[in-house]
Amino acid sequence: MKICDVCQQTVSQVGGGPKGMENLDACPSCMDDLHRRIQALNQNLLQDREQRWSVMLQEWRKARAPQPPE
Repeated sequence: MKICDVCQQTVSQVGGGPKGMENLDACPSCMDDLHRRIQALNQNLLQDREQRWSVMLQEWRKARAPQPPE
């Protein structure tokens, strides 16, 4: 039996955390939760990127539009 470094539950198997994270042993339940959180984060990043692109393009069009003579 092994102990999950995250939830401290005794489990039959553990897996390593994601790359770039400190070395830890996590149970399948904790790993599933982490993967769901990563997916949600990636979705939020995608939405944020799309929104920022839209704002940037609007500002670009405005900046590049012909200026009326003064």
